[in-house]
Amino acid sequence: MKKHSIHRLSKIPGYLLLAFLLMFSGINLFAQRQITGIVTGEESGLPVAGVEIYFTIIGEGPAGGSMTGQDGRYRFYSNNLDINDEVHLQAWNFCNGQWTQQNFFITILSDTTNFDFLVCTDDEPCEAYFEYNIEGLEVSFTELCSGPVYEFFWSFGDGTTSFLPNPVYTYPEPGLYMVELFISADNNCFDSYETIINVGDEVVISGVVYAGTTPIPKGEVFLFDVANPDEVLNATELDSTGKYSFSAVPFNEYFLLAKPDIDPGIPHVPVYFPTYSGNTTYWGDSETLSVSGNTTKNIALENNSEMFLGDAFVSGIVKDFSPESTLMLFLLNQSGSVMDYCFPEPDGSFSFQDIPFGDYFLYPECSGKTSRQAYIPVNESNSAVEWVSIVESPTEVEVVYNVGFDNFKTIEVKIYPVPAKEYINLTCKNKMDEIVIKTISGQMVLYASPSQNSTTLNVSGLQSGIYLLAIHLDDGNTSFSKVLIQN
Repeated sequence: MKKHSIHRLSKIPGYLLLAFLLMFSGINLFAQRQITGIVTGEESGLPVAGVEIYFTIIGEGPAGGSMTGQDGRYRFYSNNLDINDEVHLQAWNFCNGQWTQQNFFITILSDTTNFDFLVCTDDEPCEAYFEYNIEGLEVSFTELCSGPVYEFFWSFGDGTTSFLPNPVYTYPEPGLYMVELFISADNNCFDSYETIINVGDEVVISGVVYAGTTPIPKGEVFLFDVANPDEVLNATELDSTGKYSFSAVPFNEYFLLAKPDIDPGIPHVPVYFPTYSGNTTYWGDSETLSVSGNTTKNIALENNSEMFLGDAFVSGIVKDFSPESTLMLFLLNQSGSVMDYCFPEPDGSFSFQDIPFGDYFLYPECSGKTSRQAYIPVNESNSAVEWVSIVESPTEVEVVYNVGFDNFKTIEVKIYPVPAKEYINLTCKNKMDEIVIKTISGQMVLYASPSQNSTTLNVSGLQSGIYLLAIHLDDGNTSFSKVLIQN
């Protein structure tokens, strides 16, 4: 084995074998040694950039040079540096209006030699700063830098730059921009200052309102502030191409409501509903627009494409109705889908005409307010549902009306929420002696005897569906209703 190993070594070229042996002996024939360090100002104590440094190996001559960067560090590499070599380091920097020279002698003791030193700097440091004035999209910048500054470099935040001390720049569009100023001073001082500016703080919100894939030629769009959703900030009409536009809008968070004014030609096919940004019929689900520049938002109107035509109608009045209100009324089917809608007249009256028989829920939708819907039965014996009363307050809007079938105009009971989830709240002018809930097939699933004007029923144990509700009052009357439970 030993003989074989010696034989293999004998086949290695001599110069590689020598390098191999020298490496293990600690002698490196191929080393690229370096001299590095940080140059600091005598007065400022800060790193100094732009110092020129030249190196001479004693006995061999000039070897090269380096310059300090922003961090004040320099680096010099050479294959000619040997251990114990002596190097003359000559440093030049600009100080007090003239170039100054310093000389140092250092000895190479390892592959990396660190040598820090001080240089003369002006007493007055430089500091970058600026102010600005915005007029529309035009911004005037004024430098307020300190120290012997002689060079300026501006970055306006949109890819545009300038070397002027006090530039005037016109931005192509409103928005938020990060502006930076970089300066160089005669004393080798470098500094920068940056800030975000709000250019053109009034922007445009625009878009198109569609019915299906077709822009609608008539209608309105309303602008709401997210922080005050019950107040209309602005309103605009759609043009003939379905476009809308709000100008001079401050940066903020908003949502939109599009109200169509179209006649589909065939009654109720399809019905396009008022729709909020985010393509929803409920303001609580609307999409918020965080506006910090010109914003485009299209709205696709929600719709019911089913045939919705019949011989019944529902009508009523909104008490103390304000024409400035954004209140609109949705007629929902048992699954909660919107089938039809209407707006109250200036006097508060409203009506749903030519609707088919069925069990509906009347839902009052009003931006910024809590809504409480109510069950509306429409059938052959009750095809003209009149005098439905809606009450709108500063914080909520609810449907309040008599829900009894047999004595529809004499008993008034409030049932909410509809659909019920876990609980049903009941309120009546008379005391409720007994309450019975049955399935459609007649099986009793809940019984209560509250003997008071209001009560809450726990229906969390009932499956989702429609149930019959019978309320026996202390005056001998009974109110019957259907309730929708969704658990």
